[in-house]
Amino acid sequence: MPIRAILFDIGETLWHDAQRIPMSEFRRLGAERAAGFLSSIGRSDLDSARIAPLAWDALVAAIASAQAGHLIEPDYPDAVRHVLAEAGMTLSRDETAGLLEAVY
Repeated sequence: MPIRAILFDIGETLWHDAQRIPMSEFRRLGAERAAGFLSSIGRSDLDSARIAPLAWDALVAAIASAQAGHLIEPDYPDAVRHVLAEAGMTLSRDETAGLLEAVY
């Protein structure tokens, strides 16, 4: 069978987007999506403007730690749940996974 397509990861791996969205806007949109998600699960008590950057930073830290050490892909929901718990915010594992999907 002939090859019909080849898919590459274009997240700045092979392609540079000169019109890239500034990180501040990316994070603002993440907080907006987090607010919608938290509202949908009845957790409007959590501050989306605070929780979204904490979640994002936890992802970045988990990836950096794995790259610098064991090279095993992190359990992202667990990494984020740990950081949120330290900040006094609790979500179930499924809720955290949903939050990550919304924010990312």
